[in-house]
Amino acid sequence: KLRRLDLRRLAVSGPGLIHLKDMANLESLDLGGTPVSDEGLVHLKALPRLASLNLMATPLSDAGLATLGELGDLRTLILRDVKISDAGLSPLAALANLGRLELRGVPLTDACVPHLARLRQLKELDISGTGISAAGLAELKKALPRAKIVH
Repeated sequence: KLRRLDLRRLAVSGPGLIHLKDMANLESLDLGGTPVSDEGLVHLKALPRLASLNLMATPLSDAGLATLGELGDLRTLILRDVKISDAGLSPLAALANLGRLELRGVPLTDACVPHLARLRQLKELDISGTGISAAGLAELKKALPRAKIVH
């Protein structure tokens, strides 16, 4: 019956996430600051109700984002301080329920703007500390008029 699990800054490995598979009611998972990498994220597909995921300061890469794009019920995704690329954001467009996306401190440029602009349902977007320019911000504000964008 567990709904929230906070494993922040613990030595949880990617393969260790297989032990979450029986937590069908899990809605919120905090893996911030853990060594969980791309390979372990595949185990999150077994969590049908997962709505909030924090992967701040993890060794996530673009390959992991492809897996995240398959977690259709995600409403909140925190990717603060991860090393992903502009193009790596493309799979997130499949997250039709995503309302909050935090990308603070991620090495992004204006090249990511078309990918973010496809997330029309966003209510909150944090792109502070990225390389997105004022022009890129203006494009995002035009594409996402209902979103509160922190730059």
